[in-house]
Amino acid sequence: MNAENVVVFIVAFHPDSYYDVADSENNMSSQDLLSLTEILIQNNYDVCLESSINNIFILCDKSLENIVINSESHQLVFAEPEDLHKFIADKKHKYAKMLIINANIIGLTKHRIEHIVNLLDMEDEVTLLGVDGYDKLGFTASCSYSHELLACQLDSCNFHNLFKKVPDLEYYFILMSGIYSVANLTDFKQLYSVLSQRENFNLCSKDIYDRFTELFIEYKELIS
Repeated sequence: MNAENVVVFIVAFHPDSYYDVADSENNMSSQDLLSLTEILIQNNYDVCLESSINNIFILCDKSLENIVINSESHQLVFAEPEDLHKFIADKKHKYAKMLIINANIIGLTKHRIEHIVNLLDMEDEVTLLGVDGYDKLGFTASCSYSHELLACQLDSCNFHNLFKKVPDLEYYFILMSGIYSVANLTDFKQLYSVLSQRENFNLCSKDIYDRFTELFIEYKELIS
């Protein structure tokens, strides 16, 4: 894998845009939702670093400007949501392969990212679509850029609706499962269940797991 020609974009939105705090009186607090968002961003960044990819950008909408991420300063970018698309489009010609990750997912690992990049090496016309248990797009990887596909991904479009929304897509697609989106309390319960299974210990570091655990303890009555 030639990591120098690969770029990763981790795109994060404020949880208010996808998590309805008012949905239940037993829901998570706004501050805890921000903490959860911060942990998920950090975890995705960390697993990309483990894959020896240096070209990583964490793109956050401006409402997240108070979060704390352990990364190189130039890699953390805050912008209006509509400008996040433009940032990616402006970088597209500098790299041969792009991996775009929705920040509120977990499921990528060092070996999985290396496998994704190796698949792109084999066939430059292929696009990999990572879907969660609800068939919503959580990441994409390809050797080309599609504004329409990116818009669908950042809107967590259901895979089955993708070709209705973007009928002109002509790539060869590979569907990949095994990722988990965290966008509501049900997802948070699933996250607890997933990380409790020994076979999933490689989804995050011990430090990240400990940070998740603090939230799990605080909401133990809701996730038990």
